Amino acid sequence: MVSSSTNPTGPSDGPVTPGARALAEHRQILELVARLESGPLFSELAETLSVLSALLVTHFASEEAAGGLFDKLAAAQPNSSSRVEQLRTQHRRLSAKVAELAEEAAGLQQRMDGLFEGASGLAVKLRRHEATESRYLVDTLYIDYGGSG
Repeated sequence: MVSSSTNPTGPSDGPVTPGARALAEHRQILELVARLESGPLFSELAETLSVLSALLVTHFASEEAAGGLFDKLAAAQPNSSSRVEQLRTQHRRLSAKVAELAEEAAGLQQRMDGLFEGASGLAVKLRRHEATESRYLVDTLYIDYGGSG
């Protein structure tokens, strides 16, 4: 996540302006969107959704806050109120959908972890079973073919 005390666009001598921070957050969001579009592995998908969800909450809140982007848009374009309201509605819907997917991915990750743990335990049991069975088979062959005497 982008910190307000560091320059997200690179090193500088001064504080980060709100505009530079907003642009950096937009770049970050688009990078995360590109990860989603690239068909990531499940573990990467879950992490990307989690990071994106947290970023959208803070990013959208700053755009909608008093003195934020939406206020500036309304001041610069007095007829923009319907557009601003559409953006607010999209913010709510997008945030809710990303949070829903992130929660679903987290739940699936827990179930997958349990599945992998179960499969690993099964592998140990099968390996032991096969080892025991092989010993019995070798013992039986040894006895049947005169190995004992």
